[in-house]
Amino acid sequence: MASPLMAPQIMHSWFPWTQKPLILSAPMYGVSNATLAVEVSKAGGFGIIPAGFNFSPGHPQVVALEAELILARKLLGMTSEPSKQMPVGVGFITCHETVAHFSETVLPLLEEHKPAAVWLFAPDPASRVRAHPDIIRRLHESGIKAIVQVGSVAAAREAIQDGSDIIVAQGTDAGGHQFALGAGLMTLVPEIRAMMQAEFPARQVGLVAAGGIMNGGGVVAALALGAEAVVQGTRFIVARESTASESYKGTVLRARDGGAITIKSTIHDDIQGTPIWPSLYDGRAIMGDSYHDHEAGLSMAENIKKYQDAKQSGDVSRSITWCGTGVGLVNDEMTVKDMLNTPCYYEPRSNSPSTAPSDSPDLIATRSSSESRTVDAWTTLEYSSHEPDALSRRLKLDWRQTASLYFQTVHPWFSILRQDKFEEALLRLQYAGVQSERGYHDTNSSPQDDAYELLIICMHLLTTTAHTHGDDDIIVNPLYQNAKQRFASVSYLSDPTLEWIQAGLLISLFEFGNGKTKLAYRSLGETATLARLAGVNPGQYQKDLHSEFDVDAECRRALWWGIFILDQFAHLDPALRNLPSLSSSPDNDALLPTAGVVVDGDRLQSYVVNLPVSAPVSIALGGFQRAAQAATVLYQAREWDRRVRQGDADRGVSSFEDLDGRIRALLDAMLNQCHRWEVFCDALAMCISSLFVLYGPYLPRQSISAPPPQDTTSCDEAKAVAAIGFAVKFVGDLAVNFNSQISQHALRLANLAPPAPFACFLAVEHMHVVEGDLPDPSERYLEIFETLKTFGKRWKVAADLLDLALVRSRSVDVSDN
Repeated sequence: MASPLMAPQIMHSWFPWTQKPLILSAPMYGVSNATLAVEVSKAGGFGIIPAGFNFSPGHPQVVALEAELILARKLLGMTSEPSKQMPVGVGFITCHETVAHFSETVLPLLEEHKPAAVWLFAPDPASRVRAHPDIIRRLHESGIKAIVQVGSVAAAREAIQDGSDIIVAQGTDAGGHQFALGAGLMTLVPEIRAMMQAEFPARQVGLVAAGGIMNGGGVVAALALGAEAVVQGTRFIVARESTASESYKGTVLRARDGGAITIKSTIHDDIQGTPIWPSLYDGRAIMGDSYHDHEAGLSMAENIKKYQDAKQSGDVSRSITWCGTGVGLVNDEMTVKDMLNTPCYYEPRSNSPSTAPSDSPDLIATRSSSESRTVDAWTTLEYSSHEPDALSRRLKLDWRQTASLYFQTVHPWFSILRQDKFEEALLRLQYAGVQSERGYHDTNSSPQDDAYELLIICMHLLTTTAHTHGDDDIIVNPLYQNAKQRFASVSYLSDPTLEWIQAGLLISLFEFGNGKTKLAYRSLGETATLARLAGVNPGQYQKDLHSEFDVDAECRRALWWGIFILDQFAHLDPALRNLPSLSSSPDNDALLPTAGVVVDGDRLQSYVVNLPVSAPVSIALGGFQRAAQAATVLYQAREWDRRVRQGDADRGVSSFEDLDGRIRALLDAMLNQCHRWEVFCDALAMCISSLFVLYGPYLPRQSISAPPPQDTTSCDEAKAVAAIGFAVKFVGDLAVNFNSQISQHALRLANLAPPAPFACFLAVEHMHVVEGDLPDPSERYLEIFETLKTFGKRWKVAADLLDLALVRSRSVDVSDN
């Protein structure tokens, strides 16, 4: 029989950062994450990031995977080494029908971000085409090791034949999903080791034990059975880095006698509503109220209803708690680093001298020199209570102040929420929380409650100025991570509601404003997909007001325009210029946003209209409605630029005179309507950017890097220079006005919209073309740079553009000399 000394030690050579004994974290979906996996690897183990089972193009799980991989590289400090393989793995469930898309959607991400290994589990035996052989072949071509989880000797043999580098032998003591028929580790590991030695003597294949291993004693036992490493899952549920809810963790920590209180069954999946598993698999979980009712003869339909009602009301008594039989040995919540580096973690309850383990380096992982990241309480939010005050206590923020600030600052120019509906929902949640404390449960609570909690988190993110985050990338912001995880993990479980789409849109806006425009584009794409599934559209103009002013239609209209406007924001980034639009242009009869906010003196007031997008710009409108008009002309300008670059546009600038006229008329209307130009900040920026987009290609050849369109005349060039001069001067005038108001404290940073810095950047880019026609070009430069600097305190994208503008201006100076 193989022993710890006899078992091959090849995995340490493959993964040189690991220490002995090698411990892998299980890829538990909804529990583990990039932060936990990175901390495991930093402590000398092998952290595995869970990636789900649905590989459809654009699916939230695919989108979330990319975000997790980006985050992992950031946490590992490897962003400057994009070609270097990361010391983490990624785990996938392969029984879903969308596994056919794996090569299309997932492999490119793995090839780009380079995890050290990929963990595969649960292929569908009924599938006509076996997915694992091709996936493993493609992984090997990319230099990625393949790990396959099995529950029988036959499955281990098949996995090795498929090319697997590592076999995870999962015994029936394991928590969560596993083979329905199998054996415990005591017989499974030795028999697989014997099979490997007899049938594959020339192959180097690692063998890992999983199932019921909670402490050092379990590790030693598994190594003695012939395993080279072990997997821990249930132990990491209570890690501080885990995204398990506090109620989930509490249940695990209180559990005792795991063999008696857990059971392997398919009932939990039926009740929970996750019918993806073939009959070959079941799952081990604690026997809760749902299971006991099933045993007592309650119908499945009634049991499911009780489960859903309890979930919606915040009652955790019917929650499904996946865990292994060793759950009784889990007694303390601690960081991953402390878990893996505690010398005496053999005996979690008793550490007397007679039972304390040896400090042998072969048995105990030595303490890592890397400092573990302190994880904020934000990353372990409890989902059981949606009551706003409970959320405030967990997040240490005042939700009332957060909501009030949001509706004062962001809402006037991005009015995708109805303030009255939002406040009504929070009052209902508050009432439900009070009733719950008194022992009553509100069965009328709905899945949107999760979304309203997420909306509060998004509001907090969007009302926090950039300098509050420091120099850290927003992607490591724990609150942002939590928002992304919530949106990605919950939105696919139910029909898309308007509240979830609103949250996705606010997350995208936060990413855009903080310089992650590509990530914002991806998030916005997923949000737009959910919006289409929910039938979101702007509606058509009708003179009969009553047919269009119901609340649901108004919310859908606002969402459609929010996606369209943010799509135009994102395409201001040159890096996204060639990417397709996520929305089509509204037709002339499409309704503008029904509700908006206008300025009456120094007060903000709600404003309701029933107007089509083709309405005269001379009509006074609110900030969000002006943004819709400006986004429409920017879309049309971008479409013109695309046609010019493809060579199929009409020749000459005279061909878009009408569009030019609409842009200038819209600018005049906004300036004449309100002296507080910040109310129209984003709309003004989009209009000015439209002029740069339209006329930029027609500038004289020496002024631009790309050749102008064919047959461009000197008259076209002269008109282009004049139009660009107008745009530059307009931005310069706004910068002077802006800097003056800021110095007098007449503006708040929180009021500022993120597209404005792009207009400033475009003005700096084109300043050299027209500086001879400006009375004081150097002062204009300084004013615009000062504006970018100030915007950078609110939105990180402005600080990034300022850095780029400084680099570009220096290069222009060098070339001129």
